[in-house]
Amino acid sequence: MLWHGERTEELNDLYRQYEHLFYGMSPGGCAELEGCYDSMTYDEYVGYIKECIRRKKTMPFIVLGDDVYECGDILKHLFSRCFFYAQNREVMGI
Repeated sequence: MLWHGERTEELNDLYRQYEHLFYGMSPGGCAELEGCYDSMTYDEYVGYIKECIRRKKTMPFIVLGDDVYECGDILKHLFSRCFFYAQNREVMGI
């Protein structure tokens, strides 16, 4: 599992829903998002999982976007998005 943040009953419940929807796949173990997990807050992470369940799409599709994930340019986009995200959090003092 790549997500190392807080585990709550809410998160455990979301994991069960996600794993049921995606045949046992965990939302916290997507290798495509390895660089992003550490920069996500608990609320952001939970929000992404809820969006996955609502839209019935896996974490990479929600975090990276449908068009990017499908076109195969994942690593380039992942690096730029995670770098931009971490940089903005730092500037904003989050």
